Order: sequence, then structure tokens, then C-alpha cells
Amino acid sequence: MSLTIFHNRHPKNSAASLVRTALACAQTAPLLLDGLTATRPTRLQRRAGCFALPHAWQCHANDCAPVMQPYDATIPVNSLRPVKLGQRRWLTLINGQFAARLNESLLANLLNKANSDLIAVNADPTLEAYRERMQVTPDSQVAGFRRIYADTVLEDALPHEWPHFVFLSNTARKTLLIENTLPLAFCELLDRCTAHKLTLKCFRLAGQVLDLESETGLLRLMHFVMNSPGQRKTCLQRRPSDQHQHSSLSKATIAPSARLCGPVIVGPDVHIADNALLVGPVILARGVRVEADATLHHAIIGPHKTIPPHVAIRGRVLLGNGLATTASTSCNPGALTHNRRWEMSKEERLRERHKVWPVCSYPGGLKRGADVIASALALLVFAPVLPFLALAVKLSSRGPVFYKGKRQGRYGREFYCLKFRSMRTGADRLQQLLRARNEVDGPQFKMEDDPRVTRVGAFLRDTYLDELPQLFNVLVGQMSLVGPRPSPEEENTLCPWWRDARLSVRPGMTGLWQMCRTRELGQDFQEWIHYDAKYVRQLSWKMDLWICCQTAGKFAWRFLRKF
Repeated sequence: MSLTIFHNRHPKNSAASLVRTALACAQTAPLLLDGLTATRPTRLQRRAGCFALPHAWQCHANDCAPVMQPYDATIPVNSLRPVKLGQRRWLTLINGQFAARLNESLLANLLNKANSDLIAVNADPTLEAYRERMQVTPDSQVAGFRRIYADTVLEDALPHEWPHFVFLSNTARKTLLIENTLPLAFCELLDRCTAHKLTLKCFRLAGQVLDLESETGLLRLMHFVMNSPGQRKTCLQRRPSDQHQHSSLSKATIAPSARLCGPVIVGPDVHIADNALLVGPVILARGVRVEADATLHHAIIGPHKTIPPHVAIRGRVLLGNGLATTASTSCNPGALTHNRRWEMSKEERLRERHKVWPVCSYPGGLKRGADVIASALALLVFAPVLPFLALAVKLSSRGPVFYKGKRQGRYGREFYCLKFRSMRTGADRLQQLLRARNEVDGPQFKMEDDPRVTRVGAFLRDTYLDELPQLFNVLVGQMSLVGPRPSPEEENTLCPWWRDARLSVRPGMTGLWQMCRTRELGQDFQEWIHYDAKYVRQLSWKMDLWICCQTAGKFAWRFLRKF
């Protein structure tokens, strides 16, 4: 289980806290709790979490809401039990002011490797993949740009305020909790750790975060919950021609000429006058009056407020006192922007950067079916030959039969590309010593008389037989028969836009570049970029068929030339 703590940062002014006023509203409180539950790590979502809030606060959550624990001088941690995250069990404390979504694989790896009793974690969007950082000199001159291709985690200084997440080990839980309670201030918890000589660490981890004490953050969380399937919500979508009244609006008065578009939540005793326009997500609490010709777009209106005629309100959370009555009001137009990155999964964010084809098209689905059939047939044809090739590799030099190189596949997923080993063991370490003798430009390495290649390996390379094990990669969906050359991450990062294009498809055993390259001095890398990008732009079954025919002819010619 986890404990989400709402901290009372404005004890003398209740209206100053948006989170407090949202919890006191019957329409927004369930959505706020749903949003905080949905953004917890997946393992914690499967368990009923607890919410701790100051005793003076009110929470109008319905019966489906998690357990609420009011507190005064200390925060009770009575019924919480550690949950296994990674390989260890942790007691998780979450700051209720923020809705944070973390890279969960990075989090699990961090909790496994960090040898600490207390780990503080803050979500940092700048550490997410596909972001650029500008490098500057001490005198503020631009030195260059660095592009991050993978979510990262960095160690940080311990904060004085409560971070987004706090993970307590079993040792820390038994030592720090006095009578099963936590102190109100995070610095006091740190003092307890220091007094008991416990180890502390803080990290910034790739993820998205919303500050719920800001209008933009609260609006975006409500938008996320109201548009998420499976979330508990009561929404109305009403068109001008739809005269059916929703059962939850039996006590609301909506004029026939009023227009409601998108998800709209309406409380009891709400009055919506003629020609009013509501563009969701919109939440209207009890007793709200929307006068004639008023417009609401992406707004939350608190109880018993009146929206005057001809007033347009965009991107506002009006739960406290005060409202402009004569002019349009808009807090932040950026709040109205659909924050797709917050709502998208990691897989969807990857797809956003790469070219995507319809499922029924050749690149979208039919190509994969052709790969399965063709690779299965090829394995049947070469099945009698594979054992003899494996035996030759094993007897020619010491080491494994197969070479497994880590390569990036579709959308940057890493996999092990199989080949018959054609070099001596430890050849990767010798490559840097031979870099000065590289005969091609760009990041790849090639030598005509490579001293690392074995005698059997030279034959396999000249006849392309060393690549036959890649048929297994094709069969399981990691590669395709035709596509860009499978490359490691260190090569792909040298050309950002080209990387995004070539990783839109699965890498291939053969490709357009292999068939069209001229091997001219200083042009090989440029041709590599050109032909891989061209292949993705013009991908079709005709091009794949032409490449396969060219490859078959080249394979037969190279093999017969040896005899």
C-alpha cells in the first residue's frame, strides 16, 4: 500500500490551496483522488492506497474513494504494509500536491541498486528521452547541443520540502516511525535518519509531473481523468439535437438552446441558460448559474457561482472567491492545449516520433506476414546446412558459435542480433586500437584485411552465410528480411532525424543501401543516410521484391565465385 499525504501549506487561508478547495467540492474531489491513484506506479495501483489530509479539511469523495486518514500534529501510518518494488519491499509516501508519472523500469532498477534506507525521488521531464540540451561555455557561449535518446536518472541533493515520492525500507520504517506516525516536516524526518545513522539518497528521475496547486496542473489532471477509459466519472455529452436528459442531471436546468460539447460534469441545482456554450472538460459544482450566451472552455466552476451573460472563461479553476463579471477571463491559454505527452504511454510517445502506417497496409501488417512465411521457408531450406556451419565455426577458433550484438530495432527497442561468429573472441575490444585503419567514413568500422577475422569467418562473410541466424530474429519479429541495416545505439545517435526515420521500421537482413552503395571514398555514410531514409519514405512491396531479387543474385554470385 501507499500513503498519499496532503500537506497543509496554508493553515490560515483555506482559499489559498486549490487542492483543499477541490477536495471540498463534491464534483472535483472524486476526480482528484482518481487522478492521484491512476498516476501511482503500477504495482501500487493494484492495491488500495490511503490518503492522509489535515483534520480541518473536508473531502467529498463517494463510497468508492480510498481510505481517508485525518491528522493533526503527526501523520498516522497505521495500516500500511511495505510493497515489493523491484527486489525489495518499500513503504511508499506520495506528495498529494503533485501528480507524477515515473519511468517504472528506471524506478525499479533504481530501488534495486540504490543501497539506501530512505530514497527521495522527484519526477523531472527534462530527463525524458528525445530532448535536446544546449551546452554552454563558462562565458555563456553556445558550445553545442546534446540530444538524449533514453530516459535517465540523476542523483540530486536532498530537499527541505517533501519530494514527489519517498521510499522507506523496512529498516527505516521500523526506526523512523514513532508510534506509527510521521512528522509533518520532511526536514524532521531527515533529522531522524541522521540521528539513527541511516543512509539517505535523492534522485531526479525521468517522468511527467503536474503541480495541483496551479490552475494548469489541476485542469490537466481533470482532463486526464475525464478522458481516461475505466476511470470513475459521470460525464454528459449533449448535442443541440439531443433532447434526452441524463439521470444525474435530474436536478439541473439546461436550456434547449444550450450547447454542451465534450466531457461535462454538472452538479445538482445547476442552471444553464439559453445559447450558453460549454466545451469540455468542464465541471460545474452545486448551484452554479451559467447565464445566457456565456462560454466555458476547459474550466472548473465552484459551488454557487454565477457566470454572467456574454462572458467567456477559458482555462480557469474558480473555486475560491472572486470572478470578473464584465469581461472575458483567461488565465493561461497554454492550459487549454491538450497535453498529449502526459496522457500518452511510453509506447505511444515512441510512435509519435516515428512514421506509422495503417494496420491493413503493406508496411503496417502485410509485410510482417510475408516475413514470417519467408523466414520459415528459408530456415527449412538451410536447416541441413546450419549444423555444419556451426561445427566449422566451433572447430576453427575458441569461443561461442554465435555472436550476439546488441542492436536497436523498431522504435529503438534493443535486441540481440544473431550471426555466426566470424571473429576471434574479444574482437570488440580490439576495434578501438584499429580505428585509425578504418576504410569507411561515418560511425561504422570496416577493414579489407581485418586481423580479427578467422579463416572460416572470412568465408562466411564473403558468402553472407554468417547472417543466416538472423532468420530467427526475423521469425520472432525483431527484424525483417528487408529494411535498414541493424545498428547499435552509438551509431544511430550521430544523426537525430535519420535515426527517427530508420527506426520507424524493423531492421533488415538486406536493404536498399546494401544494394545501391557505391563505396566511394568519403561517401559511404552519406549514402547510408540517404538510402535508409529513402527506403522508409518509399516503402512498398515492389521495392522489397526488387531488393530481395537483387540480394538473391548477389548471394549466388558471391557463393559461386568461391568455387
